[in-house]
Order: sequence, then structure tokens, then C-alpha cells
Amino acid sequence: MKFKKILISLIMCFIITGCGSEPVKLDLEKVEIEINNMEIDGEKVFDSNQKLSDDAIKGRNITLSLYDEILMSLPTNSTDADMYIVYLPKEGSEEKCTKEIEGFISSLYDTYSMYLPEEAKLLKDYEKEIYGDYHIYVVSENSSDVISKIKTIK
Repeated sequence: MKFKKILISLIMCFIITGCGSEPVKLDLEKVEIEINNMEIDGEKVFDSNQKLSDDAIKGRNITLSLYDEILMSLPTNSTDADMYIVYLPKEGSEEKCTKEIEGFISSLYDTYSMYLPEEAKLLKDYEKEIYGDYHIYVVSENSSDVISKIKTIK
């Protein structure tokens, strides 16, 4: 009887705490390729996006030393706000990373709201999700579909 209680306790531990589950690992190179080629109804979701270099990321007031990994894909066309950002914060820097990325998106919103209200609305209504330890931000009319797709890329 005691063995049965111990076994049930162990099983509950695995169920409740997720013991034994593998951590999420995204291949950001694959994410970039697959999302930049993603189509909905025969049209590319991100038709003019380009991955930012480390120097370009720094130029947007993003502190690279806070991130284990970061992928920022922004439009090359200044009249388009569609973008996605996927990052893995270093341990203990999650709050700072969130503040930086959301500040970046907010500054773009401020700029676009003066000239391109439709694009500004996309920026205001961005979607974000935490997947494992990765943070995903998407600005697009198809944000939910993009996030779902990212979560399938290994």
C-alpha cells in the first residue's frame, strides 16, 4: 500500500511540474527562413522583411548582452510595419528585455501614428507569446498564424 502511495506521488510530480519534459529549443535561422517564406492565401506574410545584424539591433537601443539569442526581422519598406521578433533572454534579464522590445515597438508606433495610421494600428495591436523561455512578438494582420507557425519550427 505504501508503495502505491509513493508511485502515485511520483506520477503526480511528473504531471504537475512537467518533470521529464524537454525544454523548448527554437532554431532561429530556420524560423527566419520559414517565416519570411510563409504564405497565406498565396501571398507572403512578410514580403519585404530582412533580419537585422547585431550592429543594426544595437542601433535600435537593444542591449545584446541581455539576450542569449535574438532574431529581429523588420521591413525594408518604410511604409510597412509588419515585423517579428523572437528572443531568448539571459537568465535574470527577462524584464529588461521585455521593456526594451516593447519600448522599441512603442517608438515605432509613435512614428507611424503620425503618417501611416493603418500601420500604426498594427503596431498597437501586436501579439506576443512566451513559448518555453522564448518571447515572440509579431506585428501583422496574421499575427496568430505566424506565432502558431513559429511554434512548429524546430
